[in-house]
Amino acid sequence: MLVSMDSLPQTARVWIYPSNRLLTGEEEAQITADLTAYLSNWASHGTLVRSAFELRYHQFIVIAADDNQHIGGCSLDELAHFIQD
Repeated sequence: MLVSMDSLPQTARVWIYPSNRLLTGEEEAQITADLTAYLSNWASHGTLVRSAFELRYHQFIVIAADDNQHIGGCSLDELAHFIQD
């Protein structure tokens, strides 16, 4: 379940994925569309994960998720594979 970054608790888990170069505007638009679709449906054990993302400095993808929910290892692995693709 995609939410705003501000609506997540301060205890939210955060992952930062760096790019080895600056992203173009076209790449940022594609990443935004892909992450919006993915995180809107990201689930762990059948429950949608409250999550948010930001693109920062044209080089970093910041993803945060509500730590009050248990996020299973399989769901975390799926996120990592999604980012790598």
